[in-house]
Amino acid sequence: MSANITKLPLAYTNFKELRDDGCVYVDKTRMVYELARLKAPIFLSRPRRFGKSLLVSTFESLFSRGLEDFKGLEIESLWKEDEIYPVIRLDCSSVNGRNYEEIVQGFNNKLQISAKRAGFVPDTFSTLPLLDQFADWLMTVQEENKSIVLLVDEYDAPLTKLLNNTNLFDEVSSYLASFYALIKENKGAFRFIFVTGIAKFQKASIFSEMNIFRDISLNSEFGTIVGYTQEELKKYFSPYVDSAANVLKISRTELLQRMEEQYDGFCFDRQAKYRLYAPWSVLSFLTSPGQGLLNYWMSTGGTPTLLLEYIKGHEFLKPEEFGKEQESSIDELSDAYSYDNIQLIPLLTQTGYYTIESVVNDKVILRYPNEEVFKSMGLLYTRVIYNFNDSKVAQAKDIGIAALKDKPEEVVKAIKRSFLNIPHGPHSVFCDEAAVQSHLIAFLAGGNWMVIGEKANLLGRADIVATIKGYTYVFELKFLKDKDQKPKESAEQLLEKAINQIKEKKYGLEFGTRKVYRIAMVFSEKERQFVKWQLVD
Repeated sequence: MSANITKLPLAYTNFKELRDDGCVYVDKTRMVYELARLKAPIFLSRPRRFGKSLLVSTFESLFSRGLEDFKGLEIESLWKEDEIYPVIRLDCSSVNGRNYEEIVQGFNNKLQISAKRAGFVPDTFSTLPLLDQFADWLMTVQEENKSIVLLVDEYDAPLTKLLNNTNLFDEVSSYLASFYALIKENKGAFRFIFVTGIAKFQKASIFSEMNIFRDISLNSEFGTIVGYTQEELKKYFSPYVDSAANVLKISRTELLQRMEEQYDGFCFDRQAKYRLYAPWSVLSFLTSPGQGLLNYWMSTGGTPTLLLEYIKGHEFLKPEEFGKEQESSIDELSDAYSYDNIQLIPLLTQTGYYTIESVVNDKVILRYPNEEVFKSMGLLYTRVIYNFNDSKVAQAKDIGIAALKDKPEEVVKAIKRSFLNIPHGPHSVFCDEAAVQSHLIAFLAGGNWMVIGEKANLLGRADIVATIKGYTYVFELKFLKDKDQKPKESAEQLLEKAINQIKEKKYGLEFGTRKVYRIAMVFSEKERQFVKWQLVD
């Protein structure tokens, strides 16, 4: 790659540094302008690793430095405001603590350090709590006819770590509510307020009935304010795409198609107008294309603390739900929830595991956005539903390792081991073929396979088609019931039926010269295991 190609902005969250270092910047400044000229406080929800912090930093640069860092960008011809403002940038992502006192102290320290840059110096000898002193200072700002800017990044981080601790969650919520309440009471002190997060918590006050925040999370006008569209990928990263195609020895067209399947597909607007790439995944791949199109979603924080803590104390999706579309409503996706009524599907959407596929009236159809998230969800199932530790997760991945060794018999053995590792409980009960199919799809996805259930050709539908690095496996499953099957078929008869179905329906033959294995398998309800299998020529 030519040395004069602009650098990739991987891991940059500071707008000024990004611009000073000459990195690629996908110009979102028209939308920045549209928001910055408003007076109403604004809230934006997006998953982790989607560019929220860089957006916050962009506002910080605009209000504290004017157009100094925006040379050549669209906002340069739009922004007419000459005044600059003291900026309080409060990053809550690292507010931690083992108890209420430590968390509150952590938040107060962040506030004190951030507000000091804007002129707030608390009196260490005063008996007034910090928030009261801060409120008094805001009143002084207004009395002196001055204005400041407040930017809060990851406002919900102190709460997301407490979703398995009801009492502490409520206590910290109340404290944060008091902070946002004083912001509302003194809103005249602020030229601009912008808050980001993942989830919307009712008791945090910014989403109360007295709400003054404009929530743009599902607003189509700002649906692409973070993330990359297909057009932006081609416009801003074209030299890197060409270089990656050369490294992988494939055409540019094929690479773009594979990148779309792997990293594209996120949608955050109520009209389902725009599809977006996850920036962290795109930049990680383009930085090291020789590694292939890896799963960066899970490996770099794709399972946020928010979701992990929620799962500890709440019911997760059943294995039968894996890979299935979900239905919700705009109201459910935009609602703020208390600890007691957090809904899983909206939470999975806010964290990026589900995305908006289509909207008809108020009905929203949700699905996994792309292959990367599909596989991450499979891995999440193995860790959460099956309670697999790292060693058992590794065993689930053995299915893929066996495939890459070109040993179909080892693939079947690894599948059987995975089923044996399912702990006794509700998820170890198999009542029909569909349940077995769902479990196997989850295991394969968690093992980094791309999986399609009910894959159709002109003659029928194969139960499962799974692909990993050039190897394709077609599975036809049959279910041997323990009782009530009249006349009862034997495992041998069911295996023969599956074999004949593969042959008659020509499953897998549509893949031409690719390495394809077609496998018939019989699962026994009584033994809770695959008891017969055969490779089909």
